[in-house]
Amino acid sequence: MGGTRSALIVASDAYTDPGLRQLRAPASDARALAAVLQDPGIGEFEVRTLLNEPAHVINLAVEEFFADRRPGDLLLVHFSGHGVKDEDGELYFAASNTVLRRLGATAVAAEFVSRRMNRSRSRRVVLLLDCCYAGAFGRGLVARAGVEMGIEQQFGGRGRAVITASSAMEYAFEAGELADARELGPSVFTSALVEGLETGEADRDQDGLVGLDELYDYIYDKVRAVTPNQTPGKWTFGVEGELHIARRSRPVTMPAPLPSELQHGIESPLAGIRAGAVQELAGILRGSHAGMALAAQLALEQLADDDSRAVAAAATAALSAPAPAVPPAPHRPELALSATLIDLGQLPLHGQSPERRVQIRNAGGGDLNARAATTASWLKLRQAADELVVTVDTDAAGEYDGIIDIDSDGGTATIHVHAGVDSAPLPAPAAATAHHVALPETPAQTGPSPQQDQALATASSATADAVRPVTETAPPPADPSVAQAAIEPTVDPAPPPDGGSSHAISPPSDDHPVATGGPGPRAGKVTAPAPHPHRGERAIRRRLVIAALGIAVIGLPIAIVIIFSAPRSANSPPHPSAGTTTPGPSASVSSPATRGPALKLTVKVVKQGTNGPSVAGSPVKVLQNGTLASVASGTLNAALEFAANVPAGQYQVCIDPPIGWASASRSTHVVTGLICSATDLRTAPQLVTFHLTPQLPQVGQ
Repeated sequence: MGGTRSALIVASDAYTDPGLRQLRAPASDARALAAVLQDPGIGEFEVRTLLNEPAHVINLAVEEFFADRRPGDLLLVHFSGHGVKDEDGELYFAASNTVLRRLGATAVAAEFVSRRMNRSRSRRVVLLLDCCYAGAFGRGLVARAGVEMGIEQQFGGRGRAVITASSAMEYAFEAGELADARELGPSVFTSALVEGLETGEADRDQDGLVGLDELYDYIYDKVRAVTPNQTPGKWTFGVEGELHIARRSRPVTMPAPLPSELQHGIESPLAGIRAGAVQELAGILRGSHAGMALAAQLALEQLADDDSRAVAAAATAALSAPAPAVPPAPHRPELALSATLIDLGQLPLHGQSPERRVQIRNAGGGDLNARAATTASWLKLRQAADELVVTVDTDAAGEYDGIIDIDSDGGTATIHVHAGVDSAPLPAPAAATAHHVALPETPAQTGPSPQQDQALATASSATADAVRPVTETAPPPADPSVAQAAIEPTVDPAPPPDGGSSHAISPPSDDHPVATGGPGPRAGKVTAPAPHPHRGERAIRRRLVIAALGIAVIGLPIAIVIIFSAPRSANSPPHPSAGTTTPGPSASVSSPATRGPALKLTVKVVKQGTNGPSVAGSPVKVLQNGTLASVASGTLNAALEFAANVPAGQYQVCIDPPIGWASASRSTHVVTGLICSATDLRTAPQLVTFHLTPQLPQVGQ
C-alpha cells in the first residue's frame, strides 16, 4: 500500500435547528472509525476528525484536505449525519449550525465537495456517506430531482469511488419537521465498516489486504442482514487498479482455494505430476497472497508423507526453505525545483522578453513525469525534458504577477512570476556586432605631462629613424634648433580659447617659413628649415615635407597609444588591476541604499576558439534591472575573469568583447550593444559564465 494515505472524518449529531433530529450514532461512529483507520497495522492513515463543527469550519477542512496532493495519494472522506436536499434537488450535508431554510449559507454543499475533488491531483479518492437523506421542502411539495440521491451527477469524476449507506432518501422533512418520528439507533453502515476492517473479515479472498470491492461486499451483506429495507450503494468513476483500504489485522485462518489445475496435479496418481505440483506449491508458499500461501502449506504438508520418496523429499525441502528476503520498497520520485520565484524586472513595451530557465529535478527514484501549466495568458512556457523556459508577452503595459503549477508523480510545486512592462518602449539597442573599444578617461590637462613629453619624444625618434635614408642625402641645416624643430613634432603650450588642450602638428610648406624665435624648439609650430644659401632650396623642402608626413602617418598613432597607456599623474586616482574589487575606473561599484548587503559576483569568459583577437581587458558592466543604471564596472584580467562585491539584487551582467567575438549561448541577449546575461544576486554569490566563439575566418581559409 504505497503513497500517502489520508482520511477526513466529519460527523454531526447535535444541531441547533429543531427540525433536525439529534442522532445518537455519529460521534461514537467517528471515534471508532478513526481508531481503526489510523492503526499502523490496519489502515495506516493520517486521520483528521471533525465532530459537530459549523459549516464554514468543515468547508475549510475539505478545501485543505484535497489541496496539494499527488496522483498516487489515497484520500478517504467519511460524512456521518443528515443529508438534506432542497427543492431543486441539490444535496447538502448538515452541520451543527445548519438552518433548513438557509442551506446554501449554513450547510456543506455536495457540489462544493465535488469541485474540491475535481481539482485535486489525487486519482484515488474514496467517499463514504453514512447519511440519513431528507428533502427540506414544505408539505405537499416534491423535490424536482425525486428521491434518488443522484450520486453520479453529484460526485461523478475520474479516479474516485463512492459508497453510501442507502441508495435513496428514507425519510423526508415536511413543514420543517421530520415526517418519520422513529428513534434512530446506531449506524449499521459504519458499524459494519469498522468491524470488517478491525477483524479482517472484510478480506474475503484471504490475500491479506482489504480491497474496496471486498469492503463493500462485506458491508452490503451485514447491512442487509440487519435492515433489509436499507440498501448500500457503490459507484466507481475511472478508478485504475485495486484500491486497498487496509491490511488484514489478524493472521489468515482459512485457506484460499488453489487453482483447479494445481489441485488436480496434487491428486494425480502419477508421481511425476505430483512432483511438478510441489514446485508450483513452493512458489505460492513464498508469494504475497496469504490465503493461497496457507493452502499451499497445507498441501505440501500432505505431500511430505507421499509414498513417493522423490515427491516427499521435494515437499519437505519446500517447507524447510527459508523465506526470501523482502526487497526494499523502491524510492518514490520527489519533485525539486531550482527556483520557485522569478522576477523579470521592468521590460520595454513590445520588447524581447528575457528567458528564465528552471531546472526540474527528481530528488528521489522512479519516473517524475513533471508537467507545467499556468492560467496566466501573459506567461509563455516551453518545457524540454527537465528544463522549463519561461518568457512573457510584452505587448501590453502594466505590472504582472502569475503562478506556474508544476504537477508530477513526485509532488506538486508552484513558481511565482513577476514582471513589469513599461508604458513606453525603450530605444532600440545597437546591433550585437557593433562592438566598440572604450578608452579610459583621463583628467583634463592644460599642458602636456612629463609622460606625454617622453612619449612624444620617443615617437619622434622612432619616426626620424624610419625616414633617415631619405634625409641623409641632405646636409644638416645651419641652425641646430631649426633642424630639431624639423624632425620633432611640437605641442603648443598655449590653450585654445575654449580651454581645451591643443596638440597640433604642422607640416612645413612654402607658406609657413621657419619660426626661429621663442624659447627653444617647442615655442612655435613645426616648420621647414631655413633655406641654405648654397644648396638646392626646393630639394631640401621636398625632403622635409616627406619627413613631416612620415611623422604624421607613423608617429602620431604610436604617440596616442603611448600617451593613453602611460601611468596617471600623482593627482590621479590609482588604477587597479583588471578584475579586482577595489573601487576605481577598472572596477567601480555603487551601492544604492535601497538594496541589501553586498554579495560577490564573479564573471568568467570561456573562449571556444583561438583565432579571434584578445579578450583580456574587455569592459565588464553590471546594470540594474529596469533602469539599466551601472552598479559595477571593470575589465577582464589575463585569466579572463572579473570579480566585484555588488549590492544584493537582480542585474544584467554585460561584457563588451572586441569585434570578432560573439556569444555562443542562447541564454544571453544584447542590451545597448553589450552581450548580457540576467543574474539573480539576491540570496547568494553568483558566477556568470560567457561562452564566446570567434567570428573571424581562420588562417588559410
